[in-house]
Amino acid sequence: MTAQRNVSMDEARTTTTNFALLRFLKQSPGIETALDFVNYCRRVGGDTYFLARCQEFGLDPNELCTARTAEITDWVWMDPEGFEYPPLLAAVS
Repeated sequence: MTAQRNVSMDEARTTTTNFALLRFLKQSPGIETALDFVNYCRRVGGDTYFLARCQEFGLDPNELCTARTAEITDWVWMDPEGFEYPPLLAAVS
């Protein structure tokens, strides 16, 4: 069972959705935590596969190994470094 995450307007301006990771997780319903992801990748293809998947999804492998019990869906919504968000349009009354 996947929990739905509500995002505030402030958070929506500072986060983006990692669609590649989201697609992977939908195809792999047994992966729920960072540790599940690490173990899955290492079981399929070892450290090389794990590092390649991290690079593909824009994940920090050290962070995943440190935050083993965190839900992997926490990385679906992320704040990409260096990305400049366009200003929001002012409401017209």
